[in-house]
Amino acid sequence: MDTAAAKPFWMTLRTLWLSLTVSHVLLAGTLWFLRFAPKARPVVHESVDLFVLVFGPLAVAQGVISLWLPRWQLRQAARRLGV
Repeated sequence: MDTAAAKPFWMTLRTLWLSLTVSHVLLAGTLWFLRFAPKARPVVHESVDLFVLVFGPLAVAQGVISLWLPRWQLRQAARRLGV
């Protein structure tokens, strides 16, 4: 595999991943505000709880992959270089 050809793909993937991470942080802040706002209605609490139950594990998986992916890329590059 030619690394010059793969570079734009990885740059696009990293940009997409970064934008997804930023959107998760903004969404988490919004949900926290809605959940703990002093005059929030019970319907808001239930919908936020459901959202956290559904998308919470996805956010955790994204964090794990964010920690794992650079190490995997370094190992792949080392194998290509024969180190």
